[in-house]
Amino acid sequence: MTGPRTRQAVAAYGIILLLSGLALTVVVRTNELLWGEIPVTRALSAALVRPVELALIPIDVLLTDVSAIVIYVLLCGVVFWRLGLVPLAILGLAGLLTVPTRLVDLAARPRPTPNIEWAQTIFGEGGYPSGHVVYSVLIFGTFAILLQRYEPPSQFRRIAVAILWTLTVLMGPIRIAQLEHWPADVAAGYLFGFAFLAAIVLLIPLLDKLCESDMRPRRWKAPLADPP
Repeated sequence: MTGPRTRQAVAAYGIILLLSGLALTVVVRTNELLWGEIPVTRALSAALVRPVELALIPIDVLLTDVSAIVIYVLLCGVVFWRLGLVPLAILGLAGLLTVPTRLVDLAARPRPTPNIEWAQTIFGEGGYPSGHVVYSVLIFGTFAILLQRYEPPSQFRRIAVAILWTLTVLMGPIRIAQLEHWPADVAAGYLFGFAFLAAIVLLIPLLDKLCESDMRPRRWKAPLADPP
């Protein structure tokens, strides 16, 4: 990210996304199902045929609470090993920003029933916004951005970044198709997640200037990779 105009654009997008997430939260707190949520859920659920379910097994493994923590710790290790302490601190901040969605439910919305109907809210089920979507945006998105900024161009970087963004984009539809969330829960996860990600993007160059990039591994003391 270079230039004040780019930073201003990122800041503006972040504010717009945050305000949109807050507005959506106000709407869902005063309503049950929003218009279009049932047909969208039915369409995505119907697309989850057996071959697709089998293909999603690896992603299902990523969706458990324990595996999410393990993956986060492993990613922190990879970031420190390949990129250094400053990128590790940035990924650590991203991890902290996922905590509120695990502790606070902004709108008591139940999971869809097998018949895709609204049911009574059960504590510990459902959740708004989708914590898995917020996690994927902040953790996978931050990792992708760090690779694009600090990792020299290579086949590894291209493949890793493509996989990370693909997981981020697919996480929401998968959660809807598996009847774990309603579309509004997922939409809020993306809105809040990308709003927080915009704040992280703005913070990265500030930390670089503060630390003068001296906390990167020695083999990466060459100029930073070109920003995306």
